[in-house]
Amino acid sequence: MGTGCNFNAIDIDKDGHILLSSRHASEVTKINRETGDIIWRLGGEKNQFTFINDPLQGPENQHDIRVVGDSRYTVFD
Repeated sequence: MGTGCNFNAIDIDKDGHILLSSRHASEVTKINRETGDIIWRLGGEKNQFTFINDPLQGPENQHDIRVVGDSRYTVFD
């Protein structure tokens, strides 16, 4: 995430770590709450996931991230 990113949503995952939605980077980032290390990145230039049957290949300028269960999330894109 570079300068100029808008952090537009934050939530706490079931394991206590931070989920951060960065709209202009088109990225959702999971951050270790104790160390600040990045656990994973969903979308954006540093995406670590494979999107199957998604012609857009992930989120773009998403508005929200919410935890809905163990390793389950909603992203309002």
